[in-house]
Amino acid sequence: GIKQFYPIIIDNKIDYKDDRIPLWIKENYILRYISRPSKAAERIKQKLRLISWELAPKNKQYQQLFIGRQELIKEFEQRIYDFETPNPFCIIASGLMEIGRRKFLTHALINSNKIKNYYRPLTIKLESRDSIENFLLYVYDLGLSKKMDLTNLISKTIDQKIELAKILIEDLYKNDSLLYIIDNYSIVSQDGNIVDWFMKLSESYSERDKTIMCLISIRRVNPKPLWDYPNIFALKVPELNQQERKALFKACLDIESIQLSLD
Repeated sequence: GIKQFYPIIIDNKIDYKDDRIPLWIKENYILRYISRPSKAAERIKQKLRLISWELAPKNKQYQQLFIGRQELIKEFEQRIYDFETPNPFCIIASGLMEIGRRKFLTHALINSNKIKNYYRPLTIKLESRDSIENFLLYVYDLGLSKKMDLTNLISKTIDQKIELAKILIEDLYKNDSLLYIIDNYSIVSQDGNIVDWFMKLSESYSERDKTIMCLISIRRVNPKPLWDYPNIFALKVPELNQQERKALFKACLDIESIQLSLD
């Protein structure tokens, strides 16, 4: 049978008052117009994720499993709830690959009520050879923006490219979307400095009321240049210590209902 019904309006000439929409839908569901197909797809995926958690509870347990790093969580929350500093336009989590940088960010954002536990941010990946041109193309390909002319980017000035980036980021903001950037020395270089075009882009969002993107970086950011950019918040995610690893292993065993002897 049908597990869940999720109606959405994709025609801008129709609203919830339309006579063709049955009364049982009007009374039981919030009908909203969604203009962008990518946004509709994102909403549908969220509903599917909730259904998958109901059908396979282990998936939910593993996805929400988080152990340790309490001091880092405390540092994160102190910054997020600090009303004397601008809301971070970008949060940068640095550290070794595959140690849980994304997991930490997602857990911290859920804990601070910035995202729902079933929400998954949009994601792009930038390599060391990628520049602002690649950033523009990858974000545009997410499908949240109206048709733009991104041909001949090489011939455009850096200021023109930054203006295009502002349009794309503004569309992320309007769609209430969060962007994760997996950054392998593209925005945060190997010397720990952030590239100039990204710093200039951040200047345009010093007064925004929410975080628009999170950067998952290999290299730790040099803190000194960030003194002049309070809307960029950077922290280093360390490896789990030995006790935290044991706790994580025990939690996984509990999910699988496995009991091990001391031997």
